[in-house]
Amino acid sequence: MDPYDLPSAAFVFANNCRFEDGKIQRGAVFRKICDLTEADPIHVVGYTNSVEAPVVYYVTEDGRIYERTFAGDEEERTASGYTPSYAPLPVTSASLNGVLYINKGDRVPWYVSKNASSGTSLQPIPVDDSGYTQWRTEWRARVLRSMNGMLVAFNVTKGANANPNMVKWSDFGIDPYAVVPNWDFTSPESSAGENTLAEMKGGIIDAYPLRNRMYIFSDVETWLMESVGGVEIFRFDRAFDRGVINTNCVMEVAGLQYVFGSNDIWFHDGTTADSLASGRVRRFIYDSLRRDESKYFFVTYNQRLNEVIFCYVSDDQYVKFPAVSGKGCNRAAIYNTESKVWYFADLPYVTCAAHLPITFGQQLTFENVTGTFATVGGAFSQLELTIRTNLTFGSKAQGDVSHALRTFEAFREVETGYLLDEVVNSPAYLERTGIDLDEIGSELRGYKCVSSIYPQGRLDYEAAPLVFTFGIADHAAQDPEWGTAQTYDRVQYKLDYNLAGRYLALKIEQTDFLPFTLSALDLDVIILGQF
Repeated sequence: MDPYDLPSAAFVFANNCRFEDGKIQRGAVFRKICDLTEADPIHVVGYTNSVEAPVVYYVTEDGRIYERTFAGDEEERTASGYTPSYAPLPVTSASLNGVLYINKGDRVPWYVSKNASSGTSLQPIPVDDSGYTQWRTEWRARVLRSMNGMLVAFNVTKGANANPNMVKWSDFGIDPYAVVPNWDFTSPESSAGENTLAEMKGGIIDAYPLRNRMYIFSDVETWLMESVGGVEIFRFDRAFDRGVINTNCVMEVAGLQYVFGSNDIWFHDGTTADSLASGRVRRFIYDSLRRDESKYFFVTYNQRLNEVIFCYVSDDQYVKFPAVSGKGCNRAAIYNTESKVWYFADLPYVTCAAHLPITFGQQLTFENVTGTFATVGGAFSQLELTIRTNLTFGSKAQGDVSHALRTFEAFREVETGYLLDEVVNSPAYLERTGIDLDEIGSELRGYKCVSSIYPQGRLDYEAAPLVFTFGIADHAAQDPEWGTAQTYDRVQYKLDYNLAGRYLALKIEQTDFLPFTLSALDLDVIILGQF
């Protein structure tokens, strides 16, 4: 956004930091849980099974599924007889009545019961090619979700017949830990059915529930699917003239759906819709994103930090990890639902994320710890042996970045006991240009001379100093000429400058990724002559 359209206290860009509680803080950090030794992940999902043990699966682009076991091993759980085949298609998952379903658009959905014994592989849902009582071998779906006790498939292909606007649902799943009983839309005794949204513009790309409703998205429209009971089961209506950019690009938080759209990031409450990014970050995001890589875009939510995270591939000038075709997302646009503020983060070629149940606490002892307080963070009480659910990203391998599972959490709120991944964590960076000081009634034609500043901030033990750099410009359209950087630490509380210009600019940087807070800064400015 143009700096001259911003409030005086706003930044034009903020990377790897957060705005909350009236101050700037270090953003969330990555901690490596494990390297994935078999392949790059494109989907990850987990749950706690019937005996309270964590189960984590990841799916590869060639369709295989691996389990990350409690002992830290990797075991393949691909369905028997499956031949790996690369297909750049989205993967979706759904849980219903104690059964996990994983769907990839080039095969029949697979499932596993959550009370299955350890080491159980997934298997295809029951098929019946002689009739319509079950799914058929040649049927495929782009998206699979659960709703009101049913499985629902979207954008269904039946053999050679593509039905991009078809919605197909199963009968009610009743028995715990059992696959849905049937898909028989011909039987009056079954509640299964199907419907084609013939008037929908564009094919179905995604679908996501909000309360007891399902919202169905193409690239330009959103339709409502709502249970009405009786013979009809569901009704379908056009809801909004806005769409989604890719599968897995919708997230529900506190009664609102946040949508990564084709041309805007927007939200709705089921009744009204509005832009979340217009006039703020929309131009920056959409001017730099790589649409040819949109198959990797996705949205997730960090419930501990109240952050909706829009993950995409970007060519913007601030990225740490350059965009590489086929390697996943390198940029996150983050919206804080509490402070209502946007900021950004670097992503290490991530392709998926989920809140995974992971056993924590047993990793670190005085005998085996290799880090320090500065690289571990948190407190001893947070490292008790327990199962906790943390937002976890899956990354592809590229350069120094390994394909791995990594948690994403605030440094001080360490839950895992895993060490910081120094390869993928990036320094914090803030920038503001176009500072004209009109708010204090300064002479419009005067030169502003920055004499000194007094930052009001705190640094954690062993954290690198904050680096403040001022710049000057004579015209609104002129790029700033940056002066000499000055460092702020626990000792150097006053930073001296001698720069003058019609417009000022400021950069704040930190060379590591340890915590800091910055509440404000006092600015000593002299107005010189007239310009």
